[in-house]
Order: sequence, then C-alpha cells, then structure tokens
Amino acid sequence: MSARKIYIVPDGGLGNRLRAIVSGIFLAREIDAVPIIVWHRDSLCNVDLDRIIQTDKLPARIITPPEPAYRAIYEIPRRRNLMLPAILAPMKFSLRFYDDVNLRPYCDDCPALLKLVKKTGGNSLFFSGQEFYDFPRELFREIICPTNEVISRATEILAGRNPEFTVQIRRTDHLIAIERSPLDLFLKIIREEGLLPFFLATDDQEVKRIVTSEFPDRTIINPSEAHRGSSDGLIDAMAEIYIMSQTKRIYASAGSSFPVIAAWLGSVPLTPVSR
Repeated sequence: MSARKIYIVPDGGLGNRLRAIVSGIFLAREIDAVPIIVWHRDSLCNVDLDRIIQTDKLPARIITPPEPAYRAIYEIPRRRNLMLPAILAPMKFSLRFYDDVNLRPYCDDCPALLKLVKKTGGNSLFFSGQEFYDFPRELFREIICPTNEVISRATEILAGRNPEFTVQIRRTDHLIAIERSPLDLFLKIIREEGLLPFFLATDDQEVKRIVTSEFPDRTIINPSEAHRGSSDGLIDAMAEIYIMSQTKRIYASAGSSFPVIAAWLGSVPLTPVSR
C-alpha cells in the first residue's frame, strides 16, 4: 500500500510561500505522510524554488506541473480555470483546503485540522499562503536554507558593511502597512538608535531617498529597485531576507510576512512598528 501524501501548493509572495511549505511539511510529519510541494511561478513569485533555497535540504518532493495541469487540478477553483479543479481535484484528493474558502478557520485550530486529516485518510491538498499548521521555528531554520547565489547577492549588497539592525518598511500595494506603519515612526526609531548602522529593506524608492538623505552614513540598502515579478528580483528579495536574519533586531511594518520570515530564519527579535 502506497503512503498517503500531502500536496502543498504555496500561494502568494515569497514569504507567504515559505511559511506554507514548512506548515505542510510539519503536518505531513504528524501523520506520517509524504509531503509534495507543487511549485508554480506567477507574477507574485516568478522564480524557480531551487534558486532561492537549497531544495536538497527540504524533506519533500517537488513537482512543477505544466500550466494546464496546474490550472485544472491544483489551483483554487476560479472562473479563469472554468472551475475545473472542483471537478477534477476530488478524483485525486480526499480533502482539499483553500485559504479563503475553508482553510483559514483551521489556522487557529490546528488540533481540529490534524484530527480531520487523520480521520479522513487518503491524499490531501493545501493551497495556501499562510502558516496553516503551527510548526517549531527550529524546523524552519533547519530546512529553509538560502542558496549560494542568494548569499553571494547578499554579500554584494552589504559590500563589507555590517548592519546592527534592520528597518523594514513595506509600501506599494500593502494597505495595512501603509496605514498602520507610517514613515515617521521608523525615523523616530532610527534616531533613537544613535549612530549604529542599519539595513533598510523597502519596496519604495521614495522611502529609500528620504531615509538615506537623513542618515547617509548609517543606511545600508539594496541599490536595485524591487521587482518581484522577475527571477533576479526574487533573488534580491531572498538576499534581503538573509541580510535581515543576520542583524540583531528587526523593526518592521505591520502585516508584512517578509520580516517574519527573516526573524524565523535567524532567530532574531522582531518588533512591529504600528500606530
């Protein structure tokens, strides 16, 4: 009899995907199942997984189905895929979980999710960008290992400098971060930190200009503009996460998964900056 399997379809941006991967792997351990990561590139995370993390360290199989198969079986049922997964996925999976459809309530009730998956048996599908099943942070550090390409890029960005702390300011389309974590709160923290050098992680060029103008000798930044829709942009994003994980503390925008991943990766204290 073949072992049961848990298919993990990580969704969203880089940080969201990494926490979903580790959630699924840990749940698979809990029920003695084989974890299978279904990796799909899109505009939010347009990079192969083996370019950002060492996939040989992942205790999971990785598959990259062709686009038609992904749309018809693994994706959340939507109008754009003609709702085909609602018809075809039940033939492959005993249970199917999708973040906003039926998975989110279980994020706060892991014992109930574990009980359901154990009781039902068969293969399960998790389409998620969440930490949908609590896992030890040590496991995250054990299996999420940046590639040499990522570390080399981080070394280029630092250029021999050593930031003491990180200031992460999320902008663009993140409404929660924009509304609850205004720039003036971060500037106040930087001033209070005295003369210590810091790494500024932000997706906003105007924020870079303002911060570097006020703290020209203390600010360490990635000179490249953030482009999450390209492979090189995602390498840069993972390099920034790695740099953040090597600092001693992180001050971060509310609601952003990016600094959370960095804090887990380096076991670094994280302080949300919010009104």
